[in-house]
Amino acid sequence: MASFHGSRQMIPLTVVIFFLFTAIGCLTPFLSIHMRDQGLTLRETAYINMAAAFFSVLGPPLFGTISEKHAKYKTMFVLSLLVSGLAYTALLFVPRIIRTPRQPLMEFDCSTAVNVEKCDNWDSCADAALDTLNLTTFHLSECQYKCPGSYAANVSYPLHVCFHGDETDICIVYEPSEENATISFNSRFISWYHDEYKNVDSSQLLDSNFDSPSFINICSFKPVAPIVVNKKHYTEISCRPLPESCFIKCHLGLQEGDQQLKPAPCVKVIGNPMLTFWAYLGVRAVADLGLISAVCLLDAITISSTNDYDGVYGRTRILGALALAIFPPISGFLIDYYSDISEQPDYSPSVFIFDGLALITCALVVALPLSAGWKGKYTVTPEKLMKRKHGFWSLEMIFLLLLVVVLGIQWGFIETFMHWFYSDLGCTKWQIGLTLTVAFICSLPFLAISKNMVHNIGRANLLVFAFLFYAIRYAGISYISTPWWTIPFESMETFSLSVMWIAAVSYGHSLVPRSSHLIIQYLLNILHFGIGRGLGSILGGFFMELFGTRQAFRGVAVFSVVLGLLYLTIYHSCLKKSRRPKNKPPPKMANGGWYAMNDSIANGETKVHHPILADQDDSDIGGQDEENAK
Repeated sequence: MASFHGSRQMIPLTVVIFFLFTAIGCLTPFLSIHMRDQGLTLRETAYINMAAAFFSVLGPPLFGTISEKHAKYKTMFVLSLLVSGLAYTALLFVPRIIRTPRQPLMEFDCSTAVNVEKCDNWDSCADAALDTLNLTTFHLSECQYKCPGSYAANVSYPLHVCFHGDETDICIVYEPSEENATISFNSRFISWYHDEYKNVDSSQLLDSNFDSPSFINICSFKPVAPIVVNKKHYTEISCRPLPESCFIKCHLGLQEGDQQLKPAPCVKVIGNPMLTFWAYLGVRAVADLGLISAVCLLDAITISSTNDYDGVYGRTRILGALALAIFPPISGFLIDYYSDISEQPDYSPSVFIFDGLALITCALVVALPLSAGWKGKYTVTPEKLMKRKHGFWSLEMIFLLLLVVVLGIQWGFIETFMHWFYSDLGCTKWQIGLTLTVAFICSLPFLAISKNMVHNIGRANLLVFAFLFYAIRYAGISYISTPWWTIPFESMETFSLSVMWIAAVSYGHSLVPRSSHLIIQYLLNILHFGIGRGLGSILGGFFMELFGTRQAFRGVAVFSVVLGLLYLTIYHSCLKKSRRPKNKPPPKMANGGWYAMNDSIANGETKVHHPILADQDDSDIGGQDEENAK
């Protein structure tokens, strides 16, 4: 059995981990949705998440250096968690922006073609988002004369909408007395050029109403050939008869294929967007810095208490995973309940639960006998661990760190915008919390057998599995249309996060000497939950704006498959060979299975007939790492 200074030493640590991850699970899954409910846009959310993630990477080196230099791990852990709690509470006091969308005024004017109100939130007329690549169908209805003042047009024959071509013209009679009378034609709206007219009297437009501003800017789109009517091409449109000083205007409907096409909405803004953005960014950056520092310091205490990074480290995360499985739906339910009562988004229950649990965690850290820092006792013989003379950097280490960054990018993208997507599907907050329940309940048995998974499957292979499961998860989520279909894809987070993290930690620690274990642990956390998360937020927001949510998810799925298979090829063709001593034959396998016949080989395989749930002595792990490093 493993003897890491007695299994009982890890009990206080796992209790602290349980309460810390309970606090994390009650708040962090809802932060991106909170930003949306605060009135922040997708682009602003991406910027804030990126800036907060990059700023948070300063925390672990700062708090970690002070903790190591002065042996103040507990003190710095409590300080960082208190800072995080205060900052997250301050998010409740960031002023909210109320954005009220409405459809812009739009009409068809026979003299100027398509007129669309230019919204204040548009930078240019191109932001109308009507420039589709496919043929657009124009439906003209409720056509009428619009004359100045109360003057009524007096015409002797029905209205005609005429299409002019190089060889022939055609006029279609519009009979307003007919029910649902319409005139339709097709054209490529993307080719139509536009002019902008400022301070136009909105009462001149057909769709003007009480809520419309008195004077507006107009984007006037001019028709460009081809204009297709009855499969014949024309170049211009006109209407007749046209009395002097009058206009002929029609209500306009646009259709692309089977879908109705509408311009981007106008958004009425109440509040100060710049104040909200910068206040939220500053407070969130401090909060994330404190939280990631607390997680890293707790990792440091864990690492200093054992050298079994395959088994014991994974089992210390079981209670943490259980906390992440139980409490997010409870927190989400309370958010829904109090939001219904107040008739506006209310995230205070989640924040207050986080604060309470953070205080409990701090009290436990102070009261419980935790061995913090490298001055703690170790049951493994230090002679075995210190025999390794290799340095920190190697080709395998560079590849590992790059993979951790890329996996962090995928995690950052999906954690930032996945819950936005779920909200659009109609998920309530408790259903969003339930997705974490599914993910971490499924991870419990795999964390329990993490040592044997690492040894029998291999660290590098588990990282490849993470890429493949990310691909399936992204692709699957992009096709769902109802909330409950999220559950099977959320269960895949077991391999894309929980198992992946155990494999990455084990892999990283196997590549460096004992004296560098704290450094590699901090580095893994910074690269995945800091740099990777920040890049994932900004890149994800960019691709979602450019291609849409579903297409962006599918693109990342393809990228994940390609990168995972590429790394698998590179590892087994180059990196794995570099770990094997020269002139030593490759390991023999028993019956084609995962069990190695020799004592230790690359990628963490173990002895044949190794029991699936048994623990190895820590000294074996140290010897294995030493052998792998040679």
